[in-house]
Amino acid sequence: MPTPAVEAAVPSLAVPQNTDDLAAVPANPDVPDGQVGVLVEPANHGELTPGGKLEVTVDVVNRSREAIPAGRITLTLSDGPITTRYALEEWTQGQTSESISTERSLGEAPVGELAAGATARVELEIDATSLGLDVANGYAPYALRANLTAGAIQREGRSSIVWNPGTAAIPNRVATIVPITAPLGRTPFLTAQELAAATVDGGDLDVVLDSVEGTKAALAIDPRVLASIRVLGKDAPPEAAAWLERLEALPNESFALPYADLDTELLADSGVTDFPTADLSLLADPEAFAPADGEQTLPATTGDTPNASPSGSPTTSTSPTEATPSVADSPSLPSNEELRKVTATMDAIAWPAANSLGDGDLERLRNEGATTVLLDGNNVALDEESPWTPSTAATIQGMDARVMDDALGRAVSRAVNAESDEAWSAAAAEMSTILAVTARELPQSPRTLLTATPRNVPTHPEYLGKTLKLLDELAWSDTVPFAETAPRANGQDPVTGSILPGDVDHVRVERVQQLMTALDEARGFATMYEDPKEFVADVEAALATSLASGWRRDRGEWLGVTQNVLNYVASCEHAVVVVPTSDIQLVGTEAALPVFVQNVGSRRVEVQVEFVPRSSLLKTGEPQIITIEPGSMTRAHLSVTAIGNGLTTGDVILKTPDGRQISTPQSLNVNVRAELEAVGIGIILAVIAVLLVAGTIRTIRRRRGGDADDAGDAGDDTAAEHSDEGNNVADGADEPQDAEVADEAPHDEAAELSDEPSETER
Repeated sequence: MPTPAVEAAVPSLAVPQNTDDLAAVPANPDVPDGQVGVLVEPANHGELTPGGKLEVTVDVVNRSREAIPAGRITLTLSDGPITTRYALEEWTQGQTSESISTERSLGEAPVGELAAGATARVELEIDATSLGLDVANGYAPYALRANLTAGAIQREGRSSIVWNPGTAAIPNRVATIVPITAPLGRTPFLTAQELAAATVDGGDLDVVLDSVEGTKAALAIDPRVLASIRVLGKDAPPEAAAWLERLEALPNESFALPYADLDTELLADSGVTDFPTADLSLLADPEAFAPADGEQTLPATTGDTPNASPSGSPTTSTSPTEATPSVADSPSLPSNEELRKVTATMDAIAWPAANSLGDGDLERLRNEGATTVLLDGNNVALDEESPWTPSTAATIQGMDARVMDDALGRAVSRAVNAESDEAWSAAAAEMSTILAVTARELPQSPRTLLTATPRNVPTHPEYLGKTLKLLDELAWSDTVPFAETAPRANGQDPVTGSILPGDVDHVRVERVQQLMTALDEARGFATMYEDPKEFVADVEAALATSLASGWRRDRGEWLGVTQNVLNYVASCEHAVVVVPTSDIQLVGTEAALPVFVQNVGSRRVEVQVEFVPRSSLLKTGEPQIITIEPGSMTRAHLSVTAIGNGLTTGDVILKTPDGRQISTPQSLNVNVRAELEAVGIGIILAVIAVLLVAGTIRTIRRRRGGDADDAGDAGDDTAAEHSDEGNNVADGADEPQDAEVADEAPHDEAAELSDEPSETER
């Protein structure tokens, strides 16, 4: 048979001389850095019909450090169809397959010199009639290859097409699971802004619902999405509230995932058996559920009204209580169960992360209440190997299971996560070929397969809809509800097998253990907050979000996110600090040391401040409990008693109200001069005594030195006046208030020196 002519082999871009000419062609991560790659992307999801055209896009990607010379692209097609899944797997993995031993050339196209980092795109179009494919034999998948020759460089790209002459086929059944999950993050909830952007017309979550609406896909729903909307109360964006109503009205089968799609298998690998369920109701803002201005509410009443008995325990009164309209002082907040509620059609389904189960995990899932488990094919070893693709229904170690088709799942994931139409078409061609090969294995015995789309929200969710639609439209596959994957529904006996343990990521395990230690620490210092339970719930929910199954796709990014959680807990504990100060001069035997404590956190705290001297020169009193507002500083006065004189050092320690130490102790130098107090008091008393003596002597001298005859009554009056002045001075020495002032003067001076903030404080 003659080689068919290539009707058009024209590069879609001019042959580039530099990377600036290649802006229209996106960089492709499928080619490793430092390599030259060839990507083959058949149009129309690789389906070719009589009278149509085989349209193929070939991308030559140069991710090396040097330019490659001009060359040529040669397109070939296998002589015969791909007949088994094994042969298809060999082909897609770049191996040599005996069933695809000969190929025929479909034509060539030139490729110009390609600069380092550049991509050239070649578009080929071939008339289907020139291929000579047999119409009578029905649909069949064929191997497609593009070979690049550029100087000494030789590279190839592989794909496949399915010839569909339109003859009748018995399709396989395909059930699909679509996760409805929140974008990955570390916060307990999505923000109002994130929800509005995701649920507005054309937003990611809105498009996801558009994609599943009208399909038979089963929905795996993450409660975090729903709770994020409900916890906002009246402040929830209207788009988000409408989206939630729309989700709950869908007739699709559904089941609930753990909150934030928690990776319970990673927790099990890390030895965590009691991961907490955060009480999300503690994180609700009462203002979001308060009635509008002037709105009245009726308190909930029944025939039985609890009343407090003298002992404090509730008693029940059977007399009915009349409901009286009143403005609600404390709004009714949703419960934890109400926030997490998923109105699902199925329950007791566990869906572990791909290839994550190990020995004993099935028993753990069964003990947690699961009756059916969804398993990755690589995580299962079947008791009997078969040359044919088995149905999804299985009994694995005595537990009802559905085993997903790995190759189909990878193709579906690539299609849903596609970055361009060409990339989607290439992935769709692989997906179509897998299903065609599976249907041709046993054309009279259709199987029921199970696949799932990625657990994360796709970057371009419009490709989710295209993928689900294609699965339903292919002549060799038919979508069915999840319920029809059960053995009694598909009429086939389930295969049996056991768990093939997946690899344990010890780096992740170590990080989880660090996170659990941080959680224990958070529970310990939470008592310094006004609402400890609210803080702990916040940390627990953030921890669950950072342990989502979706993080398995990128360990590096996950380590960064979990480090943020560790940093958050540490910053909360060290948000309350003792402000460094200069040396304190302590004059007297008893005084109060002034210590400044700062709260740089966002919550009000109550802490104990304690001074612990490192020598016996000082004896301390009881710790002082102080309250510090967010972003402010408060002074504590710590009572001490001087035992001796000299320079000593002590540590100012902060503790929670229940005595747990927080932050790092701050050292404080104290110069003790207890004798100065006695010296100062003695000097003051001596001065007072001198004044008294001087006043008395002066009075006596005036009396004796006066002329009694000449002065008369005037002299007597003068003497009396001076006598009164002396008495006043003497009386003043005996007043207790002035003595206290005199006694306290050194203390006041020391306090002024001590209370003066250091240079750091200023």
